[in-house]
Amino acid sequence: KKVQNVDKMEKEYADLIRDKQNSLEALDFTKVDGGYSVSTNKNIKNVKGRLIIPDVYENEPVVEIGVVSSNVATSMIIPDSVTKIHMDAFTYCENLTFNEYENAYYVGNENNPYIVLVKAVEKSISFCTVHEDAKFIHDFAFEDCEFLENVTFDNESQIESIGARAFYE
Repeated sequence: KKVQNVDKMEKEYADLIRDKQNSLEALDFTKVDGGYSVSTNKNIKNVKGRLIIPDVYENEPVVEIGVVSSNVATSMIIPDSVTKIHMDAFTYCENLTFNEYENAYYVGNENNPYIVLVKAVEKSISFCTVHEDAKFIHDFAFEDCEFLENVTFDNESQIESIGARAFYE
């Protein structure tokens, strides 16, 4: 049984290394104030499943997410270093699996799966409790949620930014 566990761990590690390499090849890095911005490029087709956005590039933090266009990525790892997310960052990511909490979908990382509140679970929700560890409410997150009456923030809320038209009806 120990051999099977070691084999499983070796496979998971090999998958992680492959995913990191494929992700790096699929990302373009642009120098911005405070670090780097990332956007996807044509090599995104080589990402099979998990898109890993690194927290550091050339010894500087990745602080911004531009347009991430991927129909093949089913999950995305967002580093804690991110301080800005482009309006269209998740527009073309139809196959992403999200973390769900109190009527909203999120993306994040292993330490904090709730960094970005991306969108409402459905347009007919009447309330949402924003996870206390969320840093961003993405642009158009609650667009057309015409029955939304109550959005609750915890006293310990970590929200740094609420995107343009997050509550656009």
